[in-house]
This record gives sequence, structure tokens and C-alpha cells, in this order.
Amino acid sequence: MSHTFTLAIVLVVAQQPTAPTPSASQAAAPLQARSRRATFLRSDEGFVTSMAFSPDGNTLAVGYARAPDTASGVVLWDVAGRKRVVEKPLPVTEGSVSSLAFSADGKTLAAGYVYVHHSYSDIGVLLWDVAGRKRVIQAPLPVREGRVESMAFSPDGKTLAGNTPGGVVLWDVAGRKRVVEKPLPVTEGRLSSLAFSPDSKTLATSYTRLRGTPGGGVVLWDVAGCKRLIQATLPETRGQVARVAFAPDGKTLAAACGLESNSVVFWDSVMLWDVAGHKRVMQLLLPARASARASARASLAFTPDGKTLAAAYVRASLVLYNEARQTIIISVTLWDVAEHKLVVEESLPVNYGKVGVLVVSPDCKTLAAGYSLVRGLTWDNGVLLWNVGGRSGGN
Repeated sequence: MSHTFTLAIVLVVAQQPTAPTPSASQAAAPLQARSRRATFLRSDEGFVTSMAFSPDGNTLAVGYARAPDTASGVVLWDVAGRKRVVEKPLPVTEGSVSSLAFSADGKTLAAGYVYVHHSYSDIGVLLWDVAGRKRVIQAPLPVREGRVESMAFSPDGKTLAGNTPGGVVLWDVAGRKRVVEKPLPVTEGRLSSLAFSPDSKTLATSYTRLRGTPGGGVVLWDVAGCKRLIQATLPETRGQVARVAFAPDGKTLAAACGLESNSVVFWDSVMLWDVAGHKRVMQLLLPARASARASARASLAFTPDGKTLAAAYVRASLVLYNEARQTIIISVTLWDVAEHKLVVEESLPVNYGKVGVLVVSPDCKTLAAGYSLVRGLTWDNGVLLWNVGGRSGGN
């Protein structure tokens, strides 16, 4: 089920003493005339925990959980039609979905899951045939190192990489086994995201700093050799690195960076690195500093021609008069990569509820945001979809 409603630029917030709890459709009621329409894709199955666009941008996979560490699943959405590809989700009976990734050809979907109950835990990765909507193999790929926070397939389809607390795990996709038994270690901090270079030879893994360490950064890996390309990291000494993305030509690496204060991360820039020279090229300053407690609330993507870089992030959360009545501001910025110039900036307010995972489509034309709103003893869960980057609003 999908609903269309309007989001608008917030100019004035007026405090009122009381107000009824809104429905999900009311959560983005118009505040001013200038607006961009969004669609709410409702998911009664549970809370949205992860999302991934297919490489062609036509399908959005949405992982969910009913309650922490319980059975869950993946809903497949037709992005253009704003409807489910099939009514029933892909079931994940083993636990809660923690991460998703499509293969480069869009034929395979990987889903990380986690189940923890007292001293027992079950963590692994499932592989799905997207067209047939069936498991490629029945038995999951086991993970001993902890929750799989993020995943990525190599463009050649041979390797699947997953971030865990114990390091980066590499799987041989065809053989359904690990490339090396031990994960690639990242001792500098906590892993936050990863991305393969277009030629599949290099893997970039970003990390956020730990208490008492100088900052976050990026580690570059030689995939074939399962070793660091260079021993030194690409450092972000001020704080955190949330997301990384390679340009289509593989020469430039972009990373969403920010400062941390009292456990709150303020995303304030996108860093560009020259991959071959291992040096910083440019710091793109975000127009408005973003406040977020999770790196999932930031997303990066290059357009297929490499000329434009899109960055989406939660900029602010303005509480009106209680936790259920608030306006969350999502910012979308488009940059001219060659000239390092900001060309588009949009603000997308969401009234009430909470925004979780953010994902920009591969063509940088669609933004998806995981959304939840509590109403008494019930929840409205699902995904907000916007057409961005100069496209007309609505459906």
C-alpha cells in the first residue's frame, strides 16, 4: 500500500499546548506552499532496518524486523509504480535483517541477519535469486565475528564483502565460501561502510573513531591479495567517516565526514580523495551542518557518468512540544564533481515520527528514507520516497 503526500520547507514553527497523534499520511502535511511530493510505502511487517536499490534503480529492497532479534524479511518495491513487486516479503526466519546488498547485475540479493537470545546467537548472510524470489542456497553463510552492519558485491560479481565488529569478511560468491578464513582486520576504529572500485580490484572500508583515538578514516584493500593496498589510512583526523563511494572511473573516492560532540555526529563535509595518489583532492562543505546519531542517516552516490555526486543526510530534528511532534529536516545536495561546485540543495521536512536509514538511488534521482511513527500502542512503519535532483515532484 502506498500513500502520496506533500513535504514542504519549514519557515516558522509555532508551539501549541496539545495535539492529537497523527497518522503516517499526516506526518508530512504541508507547512508552506513550496513543496516536493513524497510517497509513503507502508510496511505492516515491522520496523525498517536496512534498504538497498537495485543497480538499475527500478527495485528497492527493504529489510525489516518485528522486534529485536526475531524473524523478519525483505519487501521488494517497484520504485516507478510505488507498489510491491510481490505482496509477500522474502522471509528471513533466522533473525532480524541487518543489511542488504544487490549484485551488480541485480540478479542476487544478499541479506545479513542477526538473532541473539541470552547466550545463544545466530548471525549470517542469506542469498536470494531476485527474479525467482527464492534462496540461492538454503543454508546461510555463517558469521562468527558479529552483526553484519553493511555489505557490497564486487562489480564483477565474484566477491561479497561484509563489515562486522571483527573486521571485513570476504566471500567467494560462486563457491559460497570465505575467500580467507579470517576477516580483514581494521583496528583503527569501528567499521561504518564499504565500497568496491569499478574494476573490483580495490575495496574501501570506512571507520569511525573509538574513544581515545585521533579520528576516523578509510582503509584501502587489495582484494585479490586480501591485504592493505597501503599500510597508512586515508585519515579524517577531526572525527567520523560515515559513507564511502567510488566514482565510476575509479579515480576518485568520496566520503561523508563529520565531527563528534557528546555522542552526536555533525556531518559537515564530503571529502574527495585521489585513489591512485592516496591524497586528498577537495573538501566539499555541506550547506548546513547535519546532526545524526547513526551513520545510516547519511548516503552518497555518483551518477553513472561520474559528473554529479549526491549526498543525503539528516540535518536537524526540531522538537515542537513532545517527542511525537517533531520535524526532521533531510537535506539533499548535488555537486558538480569536476568544478567542485554545489548545484542543487533541497530540504525535505518530515513532521512527526522518526527517520532511520537513508539511501540514494544509483542514478541520484530517488531518495528513500526508513520511517516509523508510534500512535498509542501501534506503529506506522514504511519508507518515504522522493524524486530529487531536479525531477518534478509527485507520481
